[in-house]
Amino acid sequence: MSKISILKIIPLEELSFKSPDYFVYFSTFEVNKGAIVKCGLKNKEIYGYVYEKLDIKNTKKFLKEADYQIKNLKEVYLEKPFISSLQENLAQWLSRNYGISLAHSFYFFLSYFRKIKDYPLPFLEKEKQFKKIYLKEINNDILKDRPILIITSTEAYAKYIYEKLKKEKLQDLILLDLDVKKEKFNEFINSILKKEKKIYIGSKKAIFLPWQKLKTIIVYKEGDIFYKEYFKIPYFNYINIIEKLAKLLKTKLIVIDKFPSLKTIIEFNIENPIEKIDFDRFYSIFELNHILEKYRTVKIFVPTKLTARRLICATCLYEFQCPRCNYPLSIYENSAFCRICFKNYKIENNCPHCGSNDFFVKGIGANWLKKYLEKEGYFVYIINKEGDIKNFLKENYRNYILIGSLYILNPFLPKTDVGIFINFDLSFHSSNPFLKEKYLRILNDLKNSANDLYLHSNLPKEVLEKIKNFDILKEIIEEREFLKLPPFYKVIKLVSRLKNLEELNKRLLLIKERINKNKLLQNIDLEVYGPFLERLPMKIKRFQLFLLLKTKEDINLKKLLENIDYIEEIKADEEEI
Repeated sequence: MSKISILKIIPLEELSFKSPDYFVYFSTFEVNKGAIVKCGLKNKEIYGYVYEKLDIKNTKKFLKEADYQIKNLKEVYLEKPFISSLQENLAQWLSRNYGISLAHSFYFFLSYFRKIKDYPLPFLEKEKQFKKIYLKEINNDILKDRPILIITSTEAYAKYIYEKLKKEKLQDLILLDLDVKKEKFNEFINSILKKEKKIYIGSKKAIFLPWQKLKTIIVYKEGDIFYKEYFKIPYFNYINIIEKLAKLLKTKLIVIDKFPSLKTIIEFNIENPIEKIDFDRFYSIFELNHILEKYRTVKIFVPTKLTARRLICATCLYEFQCPRCNYPLSIYENSAFCRICFKNYKIENNCPHCGSNDFFVKGIGANWLKKYLEKEGYFVYIINKEGDIKNFLKENYRNYILIGSLYILNPFLPKTDVGIFINFDLSFHSSNPFLKEKYLRILNDLKNSANDLYLHSNLPKEVLEKIKNFDILKEIIEEREFLKLPPFYKVIKLVSRLKNLEELNKRLLLIKERINKNKLLQNIDLEVYGPFLERLPMKIKRFQLFLLLKTKEDINLKKLLENIDYIEEIKADEEEI
């Protein structure tokens, strides 16, 4: 009789973050841990990764206790281990830290399997000791000891750094384009596995490649907001993952930025992280004409979400404002309200500025601004996606106004005569404590991409001076510490949704009670807040409540949330409260 092996297998498929950690199979032939096998899952033949092979004692015990039918393996596709022990350790850490299943976390390392051929056995070679260094700029001295991995927040910045170093005539540069075809992909994978002394340059997702030896990991523009994933589960903070990778490799980590993250500012005790920003301010959107007539090339940054309907005088273009906050009033049905102090106002029959009774209501967004400026005779180009940037660069325009959100800060777009930041004030009045820092970073990037700078703002003069001198940064850091927010505390957001608000509230209170019990059992120093109402039902006809968890410890979130149901989203390292 053939000897039976019990195997825990992780499918090479993208599964939900709430999926099982692995699936159990049996084999009557020899299979090693780390092998790639063929097996059946939900009437479909798939590839799987052998995560664990039970020994004889545990196999017998498992077979006695199993109360379901175990499927058998079909064949071994790749006998030798596909990923290294370092990648396994990092995948397990991701699962613990972000509360996701092992199957979900391992997929980030296994997803490129179908692109690779002639895969050699990974051999890990660690350095002597982890060391973290902060520098303002990349210099040639730190690029001598190779292999080196340079990580950027986006693919655009990876290409920008590659082209920049290429112009400086540095040799052995490899751009890690993860979307290239199989043959080109294998070229740089083989170079990585042979530990060739190259400079590898890639976006944040390149950390999931099979790194076995790195003398240095360099993080370019370490303070960039796009090292945080805001749009897709599991909402990774890649800066923390990169640091964990460097620690596992026991290698040097160099963070590069003229405006580094708050964590780096505190860690390295940087007193003046950035130079003074000079800008002029204007109060009303309709003052733009006086600015634009002075310049040939213009960038206008418009935050995508700030498109509230506003009441405007059709005669003098006066924007109706809250007399307490000097912030434009938002219009809802037949009333006006301030988004800062929430006071309601009756809409007057006459304009307080010119006495006219001719009004119109507009949302000040990118599309409205484009139409308004085109009526004034300007050539306007909206940047909404990468393709818009490529098409714009092809045309070689001499006079233009670029309008957009974060895409207009792309490093390949030319430096303009002036940069204009629309609707800046909401960051200082928002209930979101992270928005202020984000807008400061955007303002700094806009300053670096234009010669002159204008701010659309009604903030008091003394506040604008603090922004110019970056004294405001000290206040932001103090506020974060007081509110127990990153980088002082790790914040975790647990989201649940339901049509019935009362039932949803009961559900969240029960989850809160279980978490408080689990934290005592696991001896974790953790504070639990909520539930809080986040979204009222509109197109999605469900209420949304969330809990906030705050801790200074590196906790096992997966274990803390064990056997707790009804959590639809987990946002660890949260920066969007």
